Amino acid sequence: MGVLLLTWSVASGAKPTPQIIQSCLRTESVAGADYIEINPGSFNQEDDEAGKKTFTTITVQGKEFGIWKETGSNRFGMVHAGKEIPIKRVIRLSSHAPSPFDPYTAQWGKARDTKSVYVCVTFNFEGLGESGSFQNVRGLYLLEMNNARSRIFYIVGDIRQ
Repeated sequence: MGVLLLTWSVASGAKPTPQIIQSCLRTESVAGADYIEINPGSFNQEDDEAGKKTFTTITVQGKEFGIWKETGSNRFGMVHAGKEIPIKRVIRLSSHAPSPFDPYTAQWGKARDTKSVYVCVTFNFEGLGESGSFQNVRGLYLLEMNNARSRIFYIVGDIRQ
């Protein structure tokens, strides 16, 4: 029983590979990771007046993914497979704090390697990130598709590296 538990904990602790991260940042397949663009077509937007939140999601393989924002504040979080995930549960892969994004202008995709599948949401930052060489620096959320624990990773990366 102890060996089984150890094997499970090691497997569940895996982070996205550098190939998955680069594939999602660049929005293209790279050696070791296949990328498929997701064209959201239409977004689901719901206002929860009681909870004072707005949810903006897309549906991927029958599950909802997206972002929620609290009305009148800077608080936000993610929606992963229909579950509301607070931003404090997002796993940082760099020193940058998770940042909100505009789901309508973000690039959505799905990346796969031999072990994992992720929904990728990559975006430019508002202001300077919308022009010039700053467009090379992007925020990226990786929403794990093959883990029941709904893990979400965040990183800021440069597509030139």
